[in-house]
Amino acid sequence: MTVYARVAGGLVAELVEIEAEGPPLAELFHPDFVATMVALPEGSEVAEGWTWDGEAFAPPPPPEPVAPVVPATISRRQMLLALVAGEVITAAEAWEAATVGAVPAAIDAVFAALPDADALAARITFATMIEVERAHPLIGAMIAAELVTEAEADSLFVLAATL
Repeated sequence: MTVYARVAGGLVAELVEIEAEGPPLAELFHPDFVATMVALPEGSEVAEGWTWDGEAFAPPPPPEPVAPVVPATISRRQMLLALVAGEVITAAEAWEAATVGAVPAAIDAVFAALPDADALAARITFATMIEVERAHPLIGAMIAAELVTEAEADSLFVLAATL
C-alpha cells in the first residue's frame, strides 16, 4: 500500500491510500489532482494538518494558548474561596468573613492605610458586598497596596469563576 498526501496551500489536506498492485496514480485521478499528491515515505507518521515545504513534512505548531477571560463580576463566596486558594487570606479568615462579615487582616491592612472615612466605607463595602466587580476601587486599592498584582487579581477572578 502506498500512501499519498494531498497538499493544498502547503498543508496536508488528506491522506490517500493506493493498493501497491493497483493501477498507477495517474490512471486513478485527474492530472490536476495527481499534481497535488506527494508520496509518503513508508512508515512515516504524517497526518492531516501537517505542513509541506516542497521537500519535507512537518507537524503543525502547537496551538496558541487561549488566555482565559477575566469575569467582570464574581460572587462574594467565590471571592473568599479564591482568596483562600490564592493564599491571600486563611480559611479561618474566609469563614469569619462569610459568617460575621469580618474583614480579613491582610485586606484590613490595605483599608487601614486609607483616610478614616474611606477606610470605614471600604470595610463596610467589603463586609456587605454580594457581588465583587473586577473594576471596583477596592480591588484597585488591594493592587495599589501590593496585596496582589494586576495579573494575580485577574487570576483570582478567573479561578473564582470556577468555584
